[in-house]
Amino acid sequence: MTIKTKAQLISTAAVIRDETAIGGNTKLRVYNMLVDFADSMQLILDLVSPSTASGTITFDFELKQSRRFQGSASFSTPKTIAFSNDTNALSFEFFFNITDAAAVLTFPSTVKMDDIRWDTGAKEWTPDDTGWFKGHAEFNGTNWLIDISKSIYV
Repeated sequence: MTIKTKAQLISTAAVIRDETAIGGNTKLRVYNMLVDFADSMQLILDLVSPSTASGTITFDFELKQSRRFQGSASFSTPKTIAFSNDTNALSFEFFFNITDAAAVLTFPSTVKMDDIRWDTGAKEWTPDDTGWFKGHAEFNGTNWLIDISKSIYV
């Protein structure tokens, strides 16, 4: 089977069945799992849209290891990024649309970046342009290492 689009991929979700006979009754458990067949059977990361309406954008990991976040709307004012339920988190991606270069992002103290737009002391990232940006983060056991780049693909 060749899967060419995400719509085809979603419609071909893998179903795992587990039938267990208990005292003459059969207990059937069905697990649905989306699998990206085109990418070495990797699990697809769900896309979550945290609200950008207030001054804080919360990335809620829901105790998952990996997450993808896309801001609920474009924004033009400074925001603070907060992490929630990130105990098991190892990586994440985030996408956001900035409409004013004054929209400085302040990150938690555990974030590190090697970026000219990054203020290490204040933990602030200042955009040098407007439009869509993509961030990728990996947890090294102590800190989140984040790269942010301009994205034309979002």
